[in-house]
Amino acid sequence: MLVLFSDTHFSDGTVDALNVPAYAFRVLQDHLAAILERPGTRVESIEVGLLGDVFDLVCSAAWQPPGPMPWDTPDAALEARVGAILDATIAANAEALGFFAQLGSALGRPTAVYYLPGNHDRAANAFASTRRRLAAALRVKHDAAKPFPTSRLWHDYGVFAEHGDRLDPVMAEVAGTVSCLSDAFTVHIMCGFVLRFREWARGHGLPDGQAWVLREVQEVDHVRPKWATADWFHGLLTRVRDERVRDGLAGAWRAAMASFQTIDPARFGVPPGAEVLRLIRHEGLGQAEAMLGNPLARKVLGDRDDAHVAAAQEALRAHSPAVRYVVHGHTHSAARVPLDMADGRPRLYFNTGTWRHTINLALSPDGQRRLLVPWEEMSFLVVYKEGESPGPAAPYGYEMWRGARG
Repeated sequence: MLVLFSDTHFSDGTVDALNVPAYAFRVLQDHLAAILERPGTRVESIEVGLLGDVFDLVCSAAWQPPGPMPWDTPDAALEARVGAILDATIAANAEALGFFAQLGSALGRPTAVYYLPGNHDRAANAFASTRRRLAAALRVKHDAAKPFPTSRLWHDYGVFAEHGDRLDPVMAEVAGTVSCLSDAFTVHIMCGFVLRFREWARGHGLPDGQAWVLREVQEVDHVRPKWATADWFHGLLTRVRDERVRDGLAGAWRAAMASFQTIDPARFGVPPGAEVLRLIRHEGLGQAEAMLGNPLARKVLGDRDDAHVAAAQEALRAHSPAVRYVVHGHTHSAARVPLDMADGRPRLYFNTGTWRHTINLALSPDGQRRLLVPWEEMSFLVVYKEGESPGPAAPYGYEMWRGARG
C-alpha cells in the first residue's frame, strides 16, 4: 500500500504560527488502520511518499538582512542559516513528526518513507548537513551525500510522482541558486508585511478589541490563489475601524512592497519589464480589479491545474505502460482528473492538495461578489498493488480521502 500526501508546510512559527497539529496525523493513522482492517484486505507492507513542501523554510523571520538570502549562491553561510531554520522547524513540530517514527509499529506492517522536496523545502536539499537532518526527522533512509530526488516512479503501483513546482514559472528553481522569484515574493512581501506590522504594533500598541488584527495579518500567506491577496488586504482594511491601525497596516504593506522592489529580477531569469512583476506590484491597496483583469493573474499566480494535467500526460507518454497514476502536490488544490484509458482501465492525474489552513477566493452564487472563505483542509491518496484491496466487484486501485473544516 502506497500513501501519498504533500504540503504540510511545517514552519518555525516565527511568521506563521498555524502549524499542522499532531492530531491530524492521528486522523491519518486511524484511516489507514481502518483500511487495513477491511475484510479481504491483504497489505503486507506500507510505503509513504511525501511529495514536497513538507517543511516551509521560506516563511521564516530569519530571512531578514543582514546575512544570506534563499536566492544567494549556496555557500557555508547559507548552509548555516538553512540549517538553523530547519532545526527550529523540526523542534517546533516535534510531536507531529513523531508520527513517522511509530507508524510502522502502530499499523503492524513494515513501513518505508520516501521524500521528494518541493519549492519551500528545496534549500534543505542543497547541503549534506541539512539532508541528514531531514532524513532523520522524517525517518527516511537516504545517503546524505546525494540530493533527494525530485521525482519517483513506483513501478509496483504504477505511480509517477513529483511536487510540481517545476511547472510554475515563478516557483521553478533558478540555475546557480536554490531559490526562485516566489521566494523573494514570500520573504519581502508576505513575511515582510507581517514582521513590519508586528513591529508597528509593538511600538504603537493596538487599541482594546483590536488584537484580532495582528492574528489576521499572520494569515496573509494562506490566501489562495495568490492573486487574491489584494482582495484579502482590502477586506482587512475595511474591517479595521481604528484609523491609526489602518495607517499602520498601509504603511507596513507599502514598506514590504518597496523592499520587494529592491531585488534584481534578472537574477531570477525575469526581465525588468516582465508582466509578472507588474502583476505582483498590483498587490497593493485594493487594486484587485486591475489584477483580475490581467490575463496573467490566473496563469502565473493562480492555483489552476492546467499545466499539471499537461505534465501528467507527458509523464504517461514518457513512462507508458508503467504508469497509471501521475501525482503532484504544490497547488494546494486536491484534484482527480481522468487522462485516458489503457487496457480498459482509466489512467488519472491526482493532486494531493494541502494540510494547511487556507483562505479561498470564491464567487457568490449570483456572481456579483468575491468571497474570501477560510477553512482547513486535509487530503491524501492511497494506491494499491494488485491483490491488496479487492473490492466488492473489482479490485480497488486507489482511494482519495479529503476533509475540510471551517
